[in-house]
Amino acid sequence: AEDLQPVTLGDSSKLNVGDHVLAIGNPLGELTWSLTDGLVSAKDRTVTTSEGETMNMLQTNTAINEGNSGGGLFNAAGQLIGIVNAKVSSSGVEGLGFAIPLNSVLKEINDLVSFGYIKDRPYLGVSTQDVSLRNDYGNWFSSRSGVSCVQVVQVISGGTADVAGVQVGDLIMKLDDTEITSNTVLSQAIQAYKPGDKAILTIQRNGETKTLEIVFQEYAPQITAAANNG
Repeated sequence: AEDLQPVTLGDSSKLNVGDHVLAIGNPLGELTWSLTDGLVSAKDRTVTTSEGETMNMLQTNTAINEGNSGGGLFNAAGQLIGIVNAKVSSSGVEGLGFAIPLNSVLKEINDLVSFGYIKDRPYLGVSTQDVSLRNDYGNWFSSRSGVSCVQVVQVISGGTADVAGVQVGDLIMKLDDTEITSNTVLSQAIQAYKPGDKAILTIQRNGETKTLEIVFQEYAPQITAAANNG
């Protein structure tokens, strides 16, 4: 696209409760560029999303609907001060929307502009599925209930796990002292590390428990692209 006017970035740390804010988004996935307004209801809310991720948020009573996620939250001067990403959707609950403060994602924004991806993210290099323990013979099988750990279904060639010796079919039990009970837990645990950090991965292979030392690589899109090409 050409002749686009870039958004002006604001300073989310200067917001006060009661400040006028506006949200632009795509509610219901079909009402593109809808504009709603409201107030900053609270700052520094610790919110756990339905995916289990805990984040620091701005709270607003601006009308937020499914499809608004990823849209901008602007101050009265038209400056971007947040990224809309959640709402409370329980029956009878209204006016509880949330946005990631802009200052929390400035590094990511600058990385995307400069490099095309977010730098300094740890990369394990596996695809996994949740699995549950079966009582008879101690065999494992995929299940939607009773999840106990995760099973490796793909190992990216040359990635962190591959270098450490992880194999398809391995069961990931722990990352250092964190028990891995689901893909969500594994993803959250990985984010506590930086590229270059070492960790101990506890796995089960053919009924035998093993420990592997891993050194986290930095995530880069070309790694995944190369894997997808074979």
